[in-house]
Amino acid sequence: MKLRVACAVGAILIAAALYVLASYGSRLEQRSGIALPQGPAVFETSLQDRISSTDTSLTLVSATVRGGTSLSGYNCFTLDEGRTDMEYVCGSVSGTSVTALERGIDPSTGTTTNSAVKFAHRKGANVKVTDFPLIQRLRAILNGSDTIPNLLTYTSGTGCTAGSSSTTLCSKAYSDALAAQGAPTSTETVAGIARLATPLQQASSTDLGANDPLVLSAKSATSSPNGTLAALFSLVLNNAGKIAQSAIDFAQVTAWSALHTFSGGLTSTATTTLACSSVTGNACVINGANVQFPAAQCSSGQAWVASSAGVFTCTSVTPQRPYSIASTTDMQATSGTFATSSAFSVPAGVMTASSTIDINANVDCLAGAGNTCTFRLRDSTGVTLSTCALSPTNGSTLFGAIRFQVIANNSLSSQTILNFGFIGMTQPSTNVQASCTGESSASLNTANANSLVLVAQSGTSMTANVYNFSMILYP
Repeated sequence: MKLRVACAVGAILIAAALYVLASYGSRLEQRSGIALPQGPAVFETSLQDRISSTDTSLTLVSATVRGGTSLSGYNCFTLDEGRTDMEYVCGSVSGTSVTALERGIDPSTGTTTNSAVKFAHRKGANVKVTDFPLIQRLRAILNGSDTIPNLLTYTSGTGCTAGSSSTTLCSKAYSDALAAQGAPTSTETVAGIARLATPLQQASSTDLGANDPLVLSAKSATSSPNGTLAALFSLVLNNAGKIAQSAIDFAQVTAWSALHTFSGGLTSTATTTLACSSVTGNACVINGANVQFPAAQCSSGQAWVASSAGVFTCTSVTPQRPYSIASTTDMQATSGTFATSSAFSVPAGVMTASSTIDINANVDCLAGAGNTCTFRLRDSTGVTLSTCALSPTNGSTLFGAIRFQVIANNSLSSQTILNFGFIGMTQPSTNVQASCTGESSASLNTANANSLVLVAQSGTSMTANVYNFSMILYP
């Protein structure tokens, strides 16, 4: 009796293995589940070229199987059988080329690799097909430690019945035909049977009972509600992840409890310009104060000016003058370096065709033979507008005042910048007159915004100092 049982079990295992091989067939390249190699009866050849222990491809001398067919697809081989460097490998065969090699198939498992059994092999090394990985992988599948790579199908007429064993694997068709009754009640932790809720039940937010849960129905859900739908429905987001505006009743009063920014502007078609906490007449009440805004946008150069009643009107604004900047902080440039003052910024529209800018500074230049101290008026982009260069004699010092001025010429776009020179003295002798050399001047477009800076630059082995300066805009 025991012998019969053993034989029956063996027959089942062999049949299952043969079935897996047959069902895998031409789909061996599908690597879902465990990969099963081909298993030709006899094949032996040699390596066309030497391979290293890390190569992932090899070339066979021949791929012809006994009987005249050729190897193809996923196969496993023994390299240098009987030697100490024997190695099991698996790969995809095409012609005499074997690629995607799995090197060092572990002799114990047949499903994993082991770096300790990866070796280099010489040209002419013996190559044989092996069924070792195939048998080990079938064993892993039948033991349940690995997965079957393809769906199993049954021969027609071998379906399950009501009397089949509880451990029998049944076909999909049999499972699909089973009635769904007898399943447990659906809960938040158990899948089972539930009832579809009506629109009214969906809006009521309750179940019919502990054993009669209700679920939402797609037929009473929408992303674009309109007047043709029932009054009650479940609202879902549209394809853009938004709620349709038709789902919102804009006629209802909305209470805003936080600051809101309207990037697309705010337009009111009611009699009030803006709806705020409360409205009195045609004015909006903000923080308890009435404010009323103009009905049209102000023109360029105008600003909102409020009356004592909180009514804003568009009013032309005259720029405050003079604009000025002054500093008593010393600036020093030594041995070919630069020193730059703070910027004097004049907004666009401030200057007129008759405006002037006066720039004054107290400076000195410590001498170095053949070198120069240079003082420049420059805009914020680095463009030099006017220049004054001083070259004292060796060992002497020039100090005094330097002046630049933007002179009105009745043109906003081309007012002229002039350099009025330098008055100083040498030490320790008596006062002498000195002047700038290499003077230059330019024009300034005062219709635009401007930013002016004073720059001091020293020559080699020299020092240029600015002790104080001022820039003043006059109307």
